[in-house]
Amino acid sequence: MKCAASKAIGQNVYPCTYFGDGSWDKKACAQLGFNFVLVGNKIKHHQHIASFQPFDQALAWIYR
Repeated sequence: MKCAASKAIGQNVYPCTYFGDGSWDKKACAQLGFNFVLVGNKIKHHQHIASFQPFDQALAWIYR
């Protein structure tokens, strides 16, 4: 995730939101300072969507 972000944005720092479903995703986001949105119900997290439908609900987490 860190490598991909650095290649995508170079030296500029932008907020990143990551949609994932596992504890490893949540942990990596915490370590990298990314906003994490849980998809599904495998773990518990305060930012949560059941699926990407409706899509606008998923996108709303990016702006938080």
